[in-house]
Amino acid sequence: MSGPVTLVYGDELMKHHLSDEHPLQPIRVKLTMELITSTGLIEQCHLVPPRAATIEELELVHSPEYV
Repeated sequence: MSGPVTLVYGDELMKHHLSDEHPLQPIRVKLTMELITSTGLIEQCHLVPPRAATIEELELVHSPEYV
């Protein structure tokens, strides 16, 4: 790896549930973090807590009308 990887993670992500059909389920987040930790890859990561996006950040990928 050429440098640290930034990983956005916090326990509050375990409460994020889009729908039963959506592929991003809390258990997948949990298992992924357990794997990253157990393999030692977590030591190469820069952990950043999740936060709400700003209006300016949302408008980088969405129209102002959509936001």
